[in-house]
Amino acid sequence: MAAEGPNREQVYTLRGVLAALFRQSRTLTVCFAVLITCVVGALLFVPDVYESELKILVKRDRVDSLVSAIPGSERTGSSEVSEAELLTEVELLQGDDLLEQVVLSVGLPSENEPQEASSVEGSGGRSRSIADAVKAVRGDLRIEPIKKTWMIDVTYASRDPQRAKRVLDVLSDLYLQKHLAVRRPPGAYEFFSEQADTSLQALEEAQMQLQAFGERNHVVSASAEKEMVLQKLAEFESMQQEAEATLAETTQHVAALESERERTPAKRTSEQRTSDPAGLMQDVQSRMLTLELKRTELLQKFTPRYRAVVQIDQQLEQARAALERARSAAVKEETIADNPTMQWLENEIARARTEREALGARVKALGATVNAYRTKAQDLDAKGATQQTLLRALNVAEEEYLLYQRKQEEARISDALDRTRIANVAVAQAPTVPAEARPTRRLLWLALGACAALVLSLAVALMKDAASPVVRTPEELGATLENVPVLAWIPASEQ
Repeated sequence: MAAEGPNREQVYTLRGVLAALFRQSRTLTVCFAVLITCVVGALLFVPDVYESELKILVKRDRVDSLVSAIPGSERTGSSEVSEAELLTEVELLQGDDLLEQVVLSVGLPSENEPQEASSVEGSGGRSRSIADAVKAVRGDLRIEPIKKTWMIDVTYASRDPQRAKRVLDVLSDLYLQKHLAVRRPPGAYEFFSEQADTSLQALEEAQMQLQAFGERNHVVSASAEKEMVLQKLAEFESMQQEAEATLAETTQHVAALESERERTPAKRTSEQRTSDPAGLMQDVQSRMLTLELKRTELLQKFTPRYRAVVQIDQQLEQARAALERARSAAVKEETIADNPTMQWLENEIARARTEREALGARVKALGATVNAYRTKAQDLDAKGATQQTLLRALNVAEEEYLLYQRKQEEARISDALDRTRIANVAVAQAPTVPAEARPTRRLLWLALGACAALVLSLAVALMKDAASPVVRTPEELGATLENVPVLAWIPASEQ
């Protein structure tokens, strides 16, 4: 009875994998042995590598002046070194031009060309050889800033310990030179010296122009003289205004006096006298006084209706009537003379007119003086503007000369510091000849190689088993014959 053929697709199980590895055990063993032998041989023949170390301290002790004509353009800032500055120094250390100079100085061979520097300098492939040597140096060179410090760690690995130290020695020397070169442009001292000489000539020329202007215009300090003239002008203007006010007051006073003179008479009665005939009025007045006294005594004792009091009143009336008659009959005498008020007015008018004439002349003189001072002030103002222009030019020339002189001195000091190799970087740890080779970790590499050899051997064994044409099971046969049914199969042991 025919059985239906199995599916072509194989389902890999752990048992199937183990069976395949068991069948290819010989291949697995040989492959693993070959690979592990290669790993051991490679580790045995790996050369020792020596590593020299250089540490560079980055600081900010030296502050170079800026090449600038602006006063106060010195660099300012904190003494702390920033991360950007550390990275800048790292880039300088690993620059192509610096590594190329190291290659040419030390004579390092390229990785692909084991020749010495003499062959590097040969014709034809010289540029290519130098580029390869620079690439090899860059691969063996490690430059890193040390965290939380101002230091840069530089290490170089080489098979020759002397060469490792030599490379770092040359690198540190060339780096210091490059650091000084890029931090301050060359020729600064010569530039500032030339500018100082030019500014000195400009200063002397400005001084000569200012002196010639003063001699030509007879002016020492136009601004100071102008201040004095303005002060005098203000004083004379004040005096002129006071004189004009006094003149107006005097003129008004003269007019008032003349008006008063018109109303004042030229003559007046100087004396007036009245006389009575033969002393009659005196007798009457004496009699009236006596009656008044007698009446007063009677009134103290009697009433006003008393007969004696009434008689005295009648006598007083008669005496008063007699006194009036005597007065009407009196003689009057008058004396007429010049009016002294008119004389005083005439004298005062004459004096005021004289004072008015004097004040008018004073006002004219003060006006002329004020005009003269005003003209002089205007002239000094124009001369002062020109003198101020010359003074500003002199001050600018002096400031430029002092600035370039100071910059020249700073550049001279910077050149002296460059000659003595005083910079913001210093070798904190000089490179030394390494006494021991760098640890290669052979056991670790051996373990990793064994693991890789095992994995590769397993893969080769499985691939070889999968590619074998031998049919071992009905499933494999069915997969080979596709849809042809298998009726029976005989194990190899029974056959």
